[in-house]
Amino acid sequence: MELLFGIFLTVFGLAMVAYRKRLVQGSMAGHRTVFGLGGKFTRLYATVIFTASGISLSAFGILIMIGAIEM
Repeated sequence: MELLFGIFLTVFGLAMVAYRKRLVQGSMAGHRTVFGLGGKFTRLYATVIFTASGISLSAFGILIMIGAIEM
């Protein structure tokens, strides 16, 4: 069960990194600025957040899979 959960997290994290442009476009609908700053900064900020989240989810999923295999 833990192995499947690890696989799910890894695939979900990689999908976030692969589709980050669409995620950023969807998350920016109706939001032009963050903290009153320009739109380019907002887009960069959202891209960094989605990329970091995807990478950390993938890494966490890999760690769970390693732990499940070692048990």
